Amino acid sequence: MTMRTRRPAGADLQQAWTGFQQRALTLESRPFKASIEVTRNCDLRCVMCAQSWDPRHARYTPDFDMKPELFARVARELFPHLEYAHLQGFGESTLSPHWPAIVETCRPYADSLRFGLTTNLNRRDPAMWRRLVELGFTVIVSCDGATAKTFETIRAGGNFARFRENLDVIGQARREHGRGQLYFYSVLQSLNIQEMPLLVDFAARAGADRITFTSVNGAPYLPSARASASLLGRVKALTSAAAGAVGLKARLLPPRGLSLALDGVPEGELARLREQALERGRAAGLPVLLNDAALAGDVPPGPRLEDLGPDEGARESVRVAAHGRCFKPYSYVSIGYDGAVGACNYWTEGGPKERMGSLAESPFEEIWNGPAYRALRAALNGGEPEHSGCRWCFARRIAE
Repeated sequence: MTMRTRRPAGADLQQAWTGFQQRALTLESRPFKASIEVTRNCDLRCVMCAQSWDPRHARYTPDFDMKPELFARVARELFPHLEYAHLQGFGESTLSPHWPAIVETCRPYADSLRFGLTTNLNRRDPAMWRRLVELGFTVIVSCDGATAKTFETIRAGGNFARFRENLDVIGQARREHGRGQLYFYSVLQSLNIQEMPLLVDFAARAGADRITFTSVNGAPYLPSARASASLLGRVKALTSAAAGAVGLKARLLPPRGLSLALDGVPEGELARLREQALERGRAAGLPVLLNDAALAGDVPPGPRLEDLGPDEGARESVRVAAHGRCFKPYSYVSIGYDGAVGACNYWTEGGPKERMGSLAESPFEEIWNGPAYRALRAALNGGEPEHSGCRWCFARRIAE
């Protein structure tokens, strides 16, 4: 593979920050961070995820896998500008049949570009996990239970023992190669909130570099008021089949209509669990991040964005709820499995990606400063987001 000449490190960050400060709508810079949806297929049916009830995800769909040719094009157009590429969207990237080829496409860039992956860590392939560490990947593992019962109830089809085995492989590879990072990412909900301190302990024992907590955004376990009996039956069948495929006993699903939100947890109890988790993190030397203001109890104050330089400003800007502005339309791009372009890695499902454009129809250069991007920058600069995901961030996001 022939690599394009890279811009000087930080050039796009510098220009993007200047454009953000000036509230520019058309940019000279290009995004320096990206998420790339390698596949929209997933092998788990986590109870809080639409993969478990949306009929579009009822079976593996080859058309939901990004083709290696498209990934190679994305690499050619974006990688010369990027500082970080996250290879994940609304699916499990390692499930793609093209995953080995995609990893090899990344290899020539591994010394000049940081790669990351969010994964359920369900694939048994020690050589693959070691290869990612060798290339310096940041492996972000989705872990919603510190015990097998909680983990396997929430992450239906997952195998807690296999998850731990793969953690051990990654840990050993990190010690051998002296590179790569390991992050834990936990979605707190009514089914696991009592294990919040235990999750910190688990991450620390695994040698993680940090753990991030977020919370379910108010949805019940299943949309029982809207779901048909046939859909509910299909979800149960999927869960049972997934469990059988990994040698587990089929588990009963949590009660239909059970609220996963933390609304029913008394504030005093939530505060107690939060403080225990933070204290255990301090004792273990493990950073504990709370990315949800409701979970954290408030929006901690911080410096004004106008007073910060590019590096510090970019780090501080992720606390959208504290500043009422979002830097991502200046810094980040999300590429869907089909080439759809979105402005944010949290826009993972439905129409918002198509609002920006599609690589199947236009070069990225045209999309980046096209009408949809300019309109979004204007709306977010004015603190008036239309998309529900944006409104959540403006109200609650205090960490990446």
